Amino acid sequence: MRNIIKNTELQIIRYSCYGKEFIKSSKLSPDAFIQVALHVAYYNTHGTMCHSYESGSTRRFFLGRVDNIRSVSMAIYNLVQFIGDNDVISRCKSDSKFKNKSQCLLRDAVMVTSENSYQVNNGHGIDLHLQSLKCISDEQSLNIPMFEDDVFTDSNYFLMSTSQVSIKHPMIMYYGPVVPDGYGCSYNISPCGNQITFVVTSFRNSSKTDIEKYRRNLIEVMNNMKFCLQSEEIN
Repeated sequence: MRNIIKNTELQIIRYSCYGKEFIKSSKLSPDAFIQVALHVAYYNTHGTMCHSYESGSTRRFFLGRVDNIRSVSMAIYNLVQFIGDNDVISRCKSDSKFKNKSQCLLRDAVMVTSENSYQVNNGHGIDLHLQSLKCISDEQSLNIPMFEDDVFTDSNYFLMSTSQVSIKHPMIMYYGPVVPDGYGCSYNISPCGNQITFVVTSFRNSSKTDIEKYRRNLIEVMNNMKFCLQSEEIN
């Protein structure tokens, strides 16, 4: 356990350019908004999308606890493909068509993410069902091809493990990555004021992660996403 602790690196981001109220005033879900930001930041860091885990509550159901919200989507992919390596704020200032298209794609990405979350929280997630079937398959040695397929294996390799940790007090809560070359991404959206606290973790001995680059990209993405939704400059 001590070796795991020593091997875990973390970055704390106290983001204060805006918070929950601005996102809600834009008629978007704050949690879905953050999920999109995490994925865009990952893409900007590694040049590819990844599978991610976000805890979705199923406590409304008998013996329910959590299922997985798979927030990555084609809508997010379309967003990152369009904005590319552009200096988003400068491009938005000089090109109204680029800004309008970026805003539409951003809204679409957040709304799709929000709908995915709604479906999981209402019992329509897929992970619990598939994992239950896999456990039965393993116990009975059924050798079902789907569970031996690389696609199934890859889809359960979560390079980002994420969750909103909602606490009212100024505390830092975090967890480590769930795979050797992944990130743990917890965040707390303050119920009032302009404060979103991110805690990003990775393992020091991984040659594939770059937590400092991810931190910088996440801050930049958060700034860009705000600018896409409004006309005035960010202070």
